[in-house]
Amino acid sequence: MARLTDHDVRDAEHALRSEIALLVGRYVRRMNEMGKAYIQEALEEASKNEEDVNGTAIGRTAAERAAKDYFSGLAGAEHPAIESTPTGDVFVH
Repeated sequence: MARLTDHDVRDAEHALRSEIALLVGRYVRRMNEMGKAYIQEALEEASKNEEDVNGTAIGRTAAERAAKDYFSGLAGAEHPAIESTPTGDVFVH
């Protein structure tokens, strides 16, 4: 077997990062949609009460709520896991 080069290692690590990004991206999109709804609620509430708005704080709170709701089921909804299989040739030539 030929000796592996630094390029082989970097290529493998890049493929790893890319595949993980694709898998996690599915969850990120769903949490973003939940977070947008939380932001809208917070902005409407602040507007109704004529309160000052701190967009950064609202966004951070929305992210925390969306992550908790999505991953721990605090919202009472079940979120099924996404099944995935690796694609492409996994053999070293």
